[in-house]
Amino acid sequence: MSTALDMRDAIELCAIDLEVKRSTADPTVSAEGLLVPGAVTTITIKGMIHPAPKEVIERLPEGQRTRDPKQVFTTAELYTARSDRRADVIVDPFGGLEYEVSELAAWSMGQYYEAVALRVDR
Repeated sequence: MSTALDMRDAIELCAIDLEVKRSTADPTVSAEGLLVPGAVTTITIKGMIHPAPKEVIERLPEGQRTRDPKQVFTTAELYTARSDRRADVIVDPFGGLEYEVSELAAWSMGQYYEAVALRVDR
C-alpha cells in the first residue's frame, strides 16, 4: 500500500477557507446601453492560494503579468468569464484584495482544480 499523497489529499490537508464571489444571474443592459452586472452570491470553498510561479507568469499575456497573478488549488469547481457570466472572484484572505479567475484546469487524475487568478483593479 502506498503512503504517497495525491494533490487532492494535499489540498484537503493544507487548505484554508477562501471567499468566492460568484455571479448568480445574467447581466443585463440598461436603457442607456450600460451593462448592469447580475446578482452576486458569496460562497466559501477550501483551497490553497499562493503567488504564481515563473512558468505561469511567463505564459500570461504581457498586460496581465503585472496584475499580481496567484495560483489557486481547490477541490471545488471555479468559473472563468464567459459572454453570459462573470468569472468567479476570489478574495485573498491575507490582504483582502480580489482576484478574478482567468484560467482553469481540471485535473481528473487527482480530482482537483488549478486556477490562475489576477488582481482586480478597482
